[in-house]
Amino acid sequence: MPAVVRTLLLILAAILLAGLVWLPTWAGAAPAAAVTDVGTLPESQPTDLLLEGAPLDTRYTLVLDAGHGGIDGGAVDTTGTVLEKDVNQTMVDKVTALLAAHANQLRVVQAVEPDTNATVLARANTAVKEQADLFLSLHLNGDTHESSRGFQCFPTPPGRPYADESLRFARLLVQQVQQTDAFILGTEGIFYCYYVRQGESGYYKEILDIAQTDPATPRADESFGVVEYSGCPSVLIEQWFITSAEDMALFNSEAGYDTMANSIYQAICAYFQLN
Repeated sequence: MPAVVRTLLLILAAILLAGLVWLPTWAGAAPAAAVTDVGTLPESQPTDLLLEGAPLDTRYTLVLDAGHGGIDGGAVDTTGTVLEKDVNQTMVDKVTALLAAHANQLRVVQAVEPDTNATVLARANTAVKEQADLFLSLHLNGDTHESSRGFQCFPTPPGRPYADESLRFARLLVQQVQQTDAFILGTEGIFYCYYVRQGESGYYKEILDIAQTDPATPRADESFGVVEYSGCPSVLIEQWFITSAEDMALFNSEAGYDTMANSIYQAICAYFQLN
């Protein structure tokens, strides 16, 4: 073989050998291993931005209580066909429906499941567990005298925590109900209830008009459990007398229910300053 040809072949072999040694990274290089260690973060990425969880709920919380339920029907009308527990639940449902327009500002919770046997303390405890800002218990009044009629409400008595705010809400309720044809009991529709011990035989209920109460000398006697133990401003209302022909003519209808529900709704909006 001529020397020139042998030299050319050697040069070509050298070029081919160099090509095998220097391969581009895309030509047969192994893929990079997947990153599995997430226990550490780049220093430029603060850990507090990666915390997960529901945003803080800054809405107010209202607990609505439909008085009575289950085997406890409450008061009954003169025909024996209208039960207080049924009307109370209807009113709670109507107020809840009206407040749905403010769901971005107010969270509404029912104290107990509808028409269930629940103690007074269980109802109040719902407000405690839910960290409620307001507790409202809806009732109807009853009396053996058909002439008894009207609206009244019972805030937390003086000397207790939240008594002042309870009274403020009670006054807002009366202010709204006064704009209907409802009769307002007492000097301004606001009363305090006390259970007074009577020897060893038990207790008797004492109802006092707000005008008969001196806030500077609070009493130790317990009031309604739902206004004593809810842990927030609380009011129990007697919307009307289920035993009164006049009250039932005003409110025992769909239109009457809507009228009272709207009054309660307006008072709640005013209390929380809802839009």
